[in-house]
Formats: sequence, C-alpha cells, structure tokens
Amino acid sequence: SEHHQHAGADITLDPKVATAGEEQPFMVHVMIKDDMLAGADVQLEIFQDGAEKHEWVKLEEADAGMYKGVHTFAESGAYNVQVHVTKGHDIHEHVMETVNIK
Repeated sequence: SEHHQHAGADITLDPKVATAGEEQPFMVHVMIKDDMLAGADVQLEIFQDGAEKHEWVKLEEADAGMYKGVHTFAESGAYNVQVHVTKGHDIHEHVMETVNIK
C-alpha cells in the first residue's frame, strides 16, 4: 500500500480496488509523528472526474488510529477518494487516492 506524508500525518487507505454493486469495506490508518491518531473525524469524499455529485462516507473509529466504513459503488471505473481527517482546530489533513472499480 502507498503511504503519503502531509504535515506530519501519514494517511493510508485500503483497499484501492473494489467491485461495482457490492458493499465495500474501507479502512483508513492515520498516524501523526509515529503515533496512531485517536478520536479524529475521518470521512471519505468519493467522486469521479467531471462529476458534480460527491458522496460522503463518515468512518467509525475501530481502534486508535484505525477508521472503518463501507461504500457501494454504482458502476465500474476510476473513482477519486479523498480522505479527510480532522481533530479539533489543530489537525485538518487530506489525501487523494484513486480507487479502481471493476
């Protein structure tokens, strides 16, 4: 899996592939300076290039720094999934990933 560094945050989205029409579980790991980030608000913003409609999925904290949720993609193609992580006024991070839907 790919890791992205942004202002001290390490945000990882799994998986990067899914099947259209099937409920897909997602897991996001968030670390700040080698510590798992607990108690954050983590959401996925899901959309395709050129699409006006963006879908939002709020993730639940499964464990410290581990957030999970599910989404069903209506059709196949490449989707942009932007992971938004916020906590208080100090932390607002986001990273863009591409998820390929078969």
